[in-house]
Amino acid sequence: MRRGERRAGRGTNHSKAVFVLAIGLVLSAVAAYHVAAQLEREARLKFDGEVSDAKSAIESRINAYADVLHGVRGLFISDNSVNRGEFKRYIDSLELNRRYPGIQVIHYSRRITDAERPAFEAMVRGDSSISPGGYPGFAIRPAGIRPEYVVAQYVEPMAGNEQALGLDLGGDAVRLAALKRTRESGGITASGTIALAHDPSRHPGFAMRMAIYRKDAPLATAAERAAAFSGV
Repeated sequence: MRRGERRAGRGTNHSKAVFVLAIGLVLSAVAAYHVAAQLEREARLKFDGEVSDAKSAIESRINAYADVLHGVRGLFISDNSVNRGEFKRYIDSLELNRRYPGIQVIHYSRRITDAERPAFEAMVRGDSSISPGGYPGFAIRPAGIRPEYVVAQYVEPMAGNEQALGLDLGGDAVRLAALKRTRESGGITASGTIALAHDPSRHPGFAMRMAIYRKDAPLATAAERAAAFSGV
């Protein structure tokens, strides 16, 4: 073979090698693209599945909390004079730590007028049915004179939630608006994310509320529910 022919052969082989390499690079790039796309699809499907599972778990937990509130309201519907001991026994029977670990506290808040305030505070201070010494430091918070109050009278579990006792749910504009919404709705309402007032670590949480009405009172309209409202 002549020198020129050998050079031409080498050039042809070189071109073929470059061509094959180019095809290989293209195929690798295409393969890599498809692998990345497949991984992205799988990741998206996994994420969507986890979101769906989380949503279902949250909905299930919220429904369970709603059932708890219905049960507590049923206690008051059956007996308008539920005392502190009865309330504690009922909440203890729910086994919150085991069955409803997300619930930090359940409290009953009673509606009173300003005229009823002195007698109400004296009654709670002297209530020794659970604590032998009563609650000598009890006072409605925040301080101030208002036409009416909706005061946390029973708090369970009490340990770790002492700061909730005496809290007036209508004591500021935000709580008052939420209270009116609960009172007039006749159902369960929920707050947005809040730092619970009785939680010293100020972890975010939310409150679910359900109104309690006077027994046998008409409740067909918002005005009737407002008139019959006795607590939350």
